[in-house]
Amino acid sequence: VDLRHLRFDYQFEISESFIMIQVMLDLETFGTRPTSAIVSIGAVKFTVADGIIDKFKVNLDPRDAKSYGMTYDKDTLEWWATQSKDARSGWSKDSVDYLTGIKTFLSWYGDEEIPTWSKGKIFDFPMLEHSIKTLNLPVPWKYSKVNDYRTLINAFKINDFKLKQKGSITHDSLVDCIEQTKVLIPILSALEEFEGV
Repeated sequence: VDLRHLRFDYQFEISESFIMIQVMLDLETFGTRPTSAIVSIGAVKFTVADGIIDKFKVNLDPRDAKSYGMTYDKDTLEWWATQSKDARSGWSKDSVDYLTGIKTFLSWYGDEEIPTWSKGKIFDFPMLEHSIKTLNLPVPWKYSKVNDYRTLINAFKINDFKLKQKGSITHDSLVDCIEQTKVLIPILSALEEFEGV
């Protein structure tokens, strides 16, 4: 993704967040509401300079999620039934109980407030925050650190599905994070090169 041919007619100040560690987050779930059961959390840590520097994935037991009041959506369950065996096994293998899964993610994420991305701000973030708060655990990011990958790629008219690596598994939380980050990093790098031009 090469954006260096673009030009802006206003000053663009580069935030320090572009040179610090950032996170890309993706969930697989049993619904679209904030109360929906999360069945897989995928995430990567990256910098613009070094690319992906750490990867994380944990699968959560959807049956245990119900014990905390998390919900299933019939349409989403039917949709999962139409997906590939590889996609379904991406969240069904080696699952842990809900509390352990969320705690493991929070431990990996750490205590620093760092820029965190997801594909849309009204799906992954509200859903994960609901689960975290339901378990009486602290949400690790502030609202000002939440970033929307979808808005950014739409602004530059980038279809990231066309950029997916051939043979990659669709709807795997970690695979999606890696693919999205590979698109995001060149965009952020190109933005740094504008320097107000």
